[in-house]
Amino acid sequence: MVAQQSQEYASIGKTHPVPNHVHDLVHELSKRLDAVWRYDQYIDNSQGMQELQDCWRQIKQQDEQVVQKLKNLLGRELQKQGGQAQGGRMGQMMDQPQGAAQTTGQGMGQDRPI
Repeated sequence: MVAQQSQEYASIGKTHPVPNHVHDLVHELSKRLDAVWRYDQYIDNSQGMQELQDCWRQIKQQDEQVVQKLKNLLGRELQKQGGQAQGGRMGQMMDQPQGAAQTTGQGMGQDRPI
């Protein structure tokens, strides 16, 4: 059984479509985008608690700045990798001004910023 399991997992991690540092940027960007999207709900949940709302707004603003920095870094790294020519949409996303929102296009009120 142990030999079978080790054989099953022997090839995991051998494929590296992007360098680890690029994957790290993508992963962190995804986490921060999800967090920024949730902060509006946290602000709504704390109606009548000004100090708590101010705290969530401040954290949201900080994460929005981190998201912009991550997008810029990721864009530069993808250009180095030749990813902008291959990725198309990713290159467009990196060039979008900070204030312009893109969404996942899921519709039905479930669009989240990307």
